[in-house]
Amino acid sequence: MLVRHRLVLLPVLMLAVAACSGDDESSSTAPGPTDAAPTSTTAVPPLFDGDPCMLITTDDLATLFPEGIPAAPTTGPQRCTWPVGSPSSSGISEIELGPLEQTFDQVADELAALGDQVSSLDGVGDRAVYVPGRLVFEVGGTVLQLEVRYADDLAAPGEPTTQDVLQRIAGRWALTF
Repeated sequence: MLVRHRLVLLPVLMLAVAACSGDDESSSTAPGPTDAAPTSTTAVPPLFDGDPCMLITTDDLATLFPEGIPAAPTTGPQRCTWPVGSPSSSGISEIELGPLEQTFDQVADELAALGDQVSSLDGVGDRAVYVPGRLVFEVGGTVLQLEVRYADDLAAPGEPTTQDVLQRIAGRWALTF
């Protein structure tokens, strides 16, 4: 009978020893949420994994450049420049979007100092300003800009059409954060 009790006690003791001798996971040195590597506050954070030119639709281009001939866009890190040729000359118009290094307040102050009529906008990111052809907005501390430039001979749709299109693009962009 003594052998029988030992056989029953042996698995119980083995389980108890295994439980007590294993590594305690609460003392693990694996990084937790507060142990993450420090990040730079001056670096521009990644916007999204996709091509930033994907934020601009063919309808946007057709509205902004009704007579233009879109060329292939140029993308860079978090940047898109989409040139649009003129049918009557070699002039190039373009729409460009990308992050800015300055703070939102610095950009707004610079625009005001240039004498541009700066309009505050609601509903785009955390805050936004618009001057004809340029929309600057902030989302979570990141400052982003959309700008449209026209060659002398390419007709611009005028305001408020340009502003409306830039606001739509900025709204899509803000949703990527």
